[in-house]
Amino acid sequence: MNKEQTRQRTLKILEIAPELKEIFLSRDTVEVKRDNIRAFLSKMLIAIFDDDPTIPPLEWVLTRSAITVFRNILSRRNEGLAGFSMVGFIHDILTNTSPESVPTPNADFFAELEHLLKGITGRTGVYSVSIPAYLKHDGIRGAKLRSVDLSRMAAASQKFMDRYSCGLESPVIRKRSVNKARIMKYFNATEDEWEKWTWHTKNIIRD
Repeated sequence: MNKEQTRQRTLKILEIAPELKEIFLSRDTVEVKRDNIRAFLSKMLIAIFDDDPTIPPLEWVLTRSAITVFRNILSRRNEGLAGFSMVGFIHDILTNTSPESVPTPNADFFAELEHLLKGITGRTGVYSVSIPAYLKHDGIRGAKLRSVDLSRMAAASQKFMDRYSCGLESPVIRKRSVNKARIMKYFNATEDEWEKWTWHTKNIIRD
């Protein structure tokens, strides 16, 4: 994917949040863009705390969480720790000024950006577009239909969770054991030290 293709794909994703797209396409500096995006996110956060009965409960929670995540990504502290500025990176993509040494964003980056923007705009897709059938019924009939709907959501969630290994599976346990042995050897640590949280905090690698 060349620079122009990368730019067009980024623009298409930004269409999810037109106001955010407008900020990124402005001629402002990266610093001003960051401040404007933070103001936009703050406005969005305030808006979802208004009593709006049309927002489903889970969508409300996910929107709030997505806004918080985005604000954390933009913080100067996080940028300093990560050594990376997402605002600066997207700015460079859109202005075609990214250095040749900077790798082209992969599918994972675009997927993360797309889902993050869907999250802050309340379009996670966790609920179906149509009105749930159980809302049209009361009593036992409504409860049974609601149960069916929850089972459908649980099955959909399970498909995503099945993509990842469980921490109790034998290969994962073995990998964890090998990593533990490697770390202990590097630090010349004892089993007694490993069991103490103070030893772990003392030996955090910070560079």
